[in-house]
Amino acid sequence: MPHIHIIHVGSVTNKGTHALLISEVLELRRIYENAEISVSTSDVETLKHLETNLRTYPSLVDIPYERADLEARKCEYHRETFRYRFHVIIFTFLMFVQAFLSIVSCILVKANFKPIYRGEVIKQLKDSDLIISTSNENFKEGSLYLPFNIYWKLAWWSMLFSRMWDILIAKKVFKKPIVVFPNSVGPFRTWLGRLMARISLDNVDLLLLREPDSYSLLKDLKIRTPTLITSDIAITFEPHQTRFTQTLPRPTVGVSPGLYAASFSNAKQWKFIIAHAEVLDYFIEKYGFNIVFLPHEVSGLKYDDLAFCKAILQKMIYRDKAKIIYAKTLEGFKNYIRQLDLLITSRMHPAVLACSDKVPTVAIFYDHKQTGLFEQLGLSCCTINVNQVSYENLLPKVEFIWNNKEKIKEQMARRVPILQKDVRTKIEKACLGFMSSRCQRRVDWTSYITRNNLLKCARE
Repeated sequence: MPHIHIIHVGSVTNKGTHALLISEVLELRRIYENAEISVSTSDVETLKHLETNLRTYPSLVDIPYERADLEARKCEYHRETFRYRFHVIIFTFLMFVQAFLSIVSCILVKANFKPIYRGEVIKQLKDSDLIISTSNENFKEGSLYLPFNIYWKLAWWSMLFSRMWDILIAKKVFKKPIVVFPNSVGPFRTWLGRLMARISLDNVDLLLLREPDSYSLLKDLKIRTPTLITSDIAITFEPHQTRFTQTLPRPTVGVSPGLYAASFSNAKQWKFIIAHAEVLDYFIEKYGFNIVFLPHEVSGLKYDDLAFCKAILQKMIYRDKAKIIYAKTLEGFKNYIRQLDLLITSRMHPAVLACSDKVPTVAIFYDHKQTGLFEQLGLSCCTINVNQVSYENLLPKVEFIWNNKEKIKEQMARRVPILQKDVRTKIEKACLGFMSSRCQRRVDWTSYITRNNLLKCARE
């Protein structure tokens, strides 16, 4: 019975993070029916509540802003407060203390002594047959289409340090094979970020990327790790249960908005909100649409997705034709998504979940992970840059997609099964290859992966 440990899982209040993790678990169960799977996450309590059957542990090193967010949620204060910033400073100092304690504990474990720090996590790393770095965007500095300010610089440095430390402990101390499941990587904007990303990715055995743009951004790092291009694993997600009976009226347009507030001025945020409100009012008046707001991440903090839903609804004229539905579970969220006639979203995984159910989607993109997905689907016409969102730009995009919805559904019906098969095949090859070659510690992927393979994957 293989033991697989998944690392680098963020907060599952973000339904995209949750969808990626559950998709990974379902694929691993498909490959290894009796696998023992454990998870390290930055939000242990939430994941334990949502997934009672998963063995859940903290990370070796906490990410300061994620730890501060947890405290802010518990004590109900905002990121703008002095208290929040003080906690970020304290947790940044503690991050290095945790790194020191973890290496001491690993030395003690290697010498058959009891660890002094997070012994259960270290035991998972020591006893595992395969380490999986979870799908997401764990190795980058900011986003291609968003400003890169000091807040995000420090946040990404701390995340890269935490990711790097987990990998170094697993590889250098316990000699474990490590596979990075489909990630978006880059951009890399500073020498420190490039250094930590290079150290991390040079110490894994196989790197899966979810779009060709990440491969282009990875070139400058000159890493030696074999690399495959595939797609987002959440495109394979199907809920376990069919117990949801809530139905939506037809036709219904879903809206799943969100912005990284620390990247946008108040003026830009209001422009985003007003554009949505005016476009939705137009379509209610012209087509008689029903509007459903589906917040993707409800953290309880200021400027979360629920706050944007409320702000847009407040600015609408036809509020009686719109409502907010907060789906507390991932399965419930997916149930509402699949009933939509059209989705407008600035979030990645509402778009992924919608496309997997052939729901025409307007993707307001802020990063290459979104444009890459829609390029793979052959639907780049369905995207709009977040910096260009206005009533004048958003309205014709939504109307174009509504008027061409049947052709878009046909295109999704052709492309989605191809992407699903590709990601499943490559993950299965990776897992079976490393699990069957434990004694070698490193699989010779270079005979399988060549530059021609990568270019072929990129074209496909």
